[in-house]
Amino acid sequence: MALRDLAFPPSNWIHSVEVIDSCPSTSDVLRERLKSDLCDSNLGKVLVARNQTQGRGRETRDWWTGPPDSNIALTACLSPPEPPLVAGLLAACAMAKVGEEYSNCKSALKWPNDVLLKNDAGEWAKFCGILSELIAGQPNRLLVGVGANILQAPPSDVAPYPTTCVGSDVDLGAFLQSFLEEWEKSWALYQGHGPKALEKEFFTRLTAWAPKGIRIPEEPDLPTGRLLEFSVSKGLSWGKADNSITRPLGLLPSLEAL
Repeated sequence: MALRDLAFPPSNWIHSVEVIDSCPSTSDVLRERLKSDLCDSNLGKVLVARNQTQGRGRETRDWWTGPPDSNIALTACLSPPEPPLVAGLLAACAMAKVGEEYSNCKSALKWPNDVLLKNDAGEWAKFCGILSELIAGQPNRLLVGVGANILQAPPSDVAPYPTTCVGSDVDLGAFLQSFLEEWEKSWALYQGHGPKALEKEFFTRLTAWAPKGIRIPEEPDLPTGRLLEFSVSKGLSWGKADNSITRPLGLLPSLEAL
């Protein structure tokens, strides 16, 4: 299935999926549109680029998208949930599940925005990054950018950390369709039944990445230890039973596996 052949039905969450041939950054395109969007025409839109030339990651890092029609580059313009960071967590869990199904490899999550698969060497390797951005002056709009290595992984001189792709024989359009359907399903579950399913899946996949526990590289004086609990309202807890720490989502820095 080609990217242009997507048949994602409109829903309460996604109103439309637009596929364009090329752009520097799908997030930047939607951001520019929102500057003059007075009728919510882009709210609920997913913008997909067959070719993205200047993808962005966290902290202004570049994101390698690869040749046209080889990987996924998209941004969704959504009405933010409460709390807004949940939108990215739902996307990450959906991508982890679909990536696992298409690759037949185990998947995991690394806070804050990495989705991982086991590579040929048996190590966790990044295949997807997710970036959520609130729009200044427009509190009812959230951009969620998703970049995923489906058919090709970046060369080692571009990404100085382990990377992988889902598989060179994967149907790119079918994968994207599956991801959007899974993302919508998890979104509806969260909105209708609360955070328990998300909390369980996120914690399970985070623990798969860091089974021995985590530490905070920027704050070496904080306790280290096993992951203990995750709650959307309270945040992430780790350490030991008699010496644990809990950080809310918005104050949770980068984590490093022990």
